[in-house]
Amino acid sequence: MKDKNINEDRCELIHKEGSTEVEKILIYVVCIIAILYGMYGIISIETYIKNNYSKKIDVSTDMYSLYYVNKIVCEDERIYLLDSKSHIVQIFNFEGQHLFTFETSNLKPIDMSVKNNMLYVIVENNAGFNKKRYEKYKVDVKKIEVAKHENLNNYNKQKSTKNEYTSKSGEKFVLKNKAISSDNINIKLKDIPNTPKSITIYEYLMIIGTIILGALKSGVIEAFIKKSEDKEKLL
Repeated sequence: MKDKNINEDRCELIHKEGSTEVEKILIYVVCIIAILYGMYGIISIETYIKNNYSKKIDVSTDMYSLYYVNKIVCEDERIYLLDSKSHIVQIFNFEGQHLFTFETSNLKPIDMSVKNNMLYVIVENNAGFNKKRYEKYKVDVKKIEVAKHENLNNYNKQKSTKNEYTSKSGEKFVLKNKAISSDNINIKLKDIPNTPKSITIYEYLMIIGTIILGALKSGVIEAFIKKSEDKEKLL
């Protein structure tokens, strides 16, 4: 009778160990898939941007989906949204209607300002060997014309909150959920195309997958499971 109980205990232990190994393998597989899918998502979105925004610096009437608004400017009853991921500046009127888009090709826009109906955009150009070169473009928003303004050897971006802007008259504007609001107005930006899946989603997948994989390898998860099982036995 005693031998029978011992054999049953052994079988149960082997069964538990086998189940644990299968569970670990499944978690490994899920983590690796999450990491690979995250990498694929980031690479595919970056490739999409490069393939679709490879035109020369120009002003277009086409409106693109907003990936990431780095800065807003609201002056002269115009709304300017700088999107560094899409390499564009979207321009709207105070009724929320899209007027035109300033495209900067493979040159990344990092800052902008508006003065006397002129839009000034600073773009970053990789000159090689990790050296940065900056160029300043001037856009006549009345005539819709673009001209290269000057080359800048160095440029220090002014600190600003990406979703807030205080105009020259002192009015504070806030961008939230594709709408611009202040104490006096609430403007819903119209007909903006749907944004592709955020790169952040893919980044989270990679980070979570890597953390779980690291925890498995270091034995943290196994120790936690063992602690939980010991607690259950005591109860």
